[in-house]
Amino acid sequence: MTKEEEIRKRLYEIAAQYSPAPTLLAKVKSVAEDTMVCVLTDTVSGQDIPNVRLRPVLDGGQSLTLIPSIGAWGFAARIENTDSWALIDASQFDKWRINVAQAVLEQSANGLLVQNGTDKLSDALNLIIDAVSQIIVFQGQNPDYVKLEEAKTKIQNILQ
Repeated sequence: MTKEEEIRKRLYEIAAQYSPAPTLLAKVKSVAEDTMVCVLTDTVSGQDIPNVRLRPVLDGGQSLTLIPSIGAWGFAARIENTDSWALIDASQFDKWRINVAQAVLEQSANGLLVQNGTDKLSDALNLIIDAVSQIIVFQGQNPDYVKLEEAKTKIQNILQ
């Protein structure tokens, strides 16, 4: 170990004697999306760290929310000089969500949700396909109904 590494290690040990560590790398044990917290388990000590915030500020606003996968590695940081922790990142996520005013952009295993108020992109695309499917052409070529149904299936697979 170099002298610089030795000094760094010793400073870390001294700081740890007088205050808790400012960051933590641990496994995600459980997630409560409704309360925006998770439980992390320190793999070194085996201790559970409850009520780790999924966002640093829990004020009812959403902005960017990341929902970690259970069993994933989570990196958390202390919130100022309190016993509260906030999840900063994780090795794997089940869902992410961005809220801006009434607009929502969300990705999960169920697909991508693009919504503004109560209007969803998937609903709008399905309405277009349903409307085009009703078209009957007397002279010329009718819409390709098979491809329209295929498009509708793909929209349902991709979007929520």
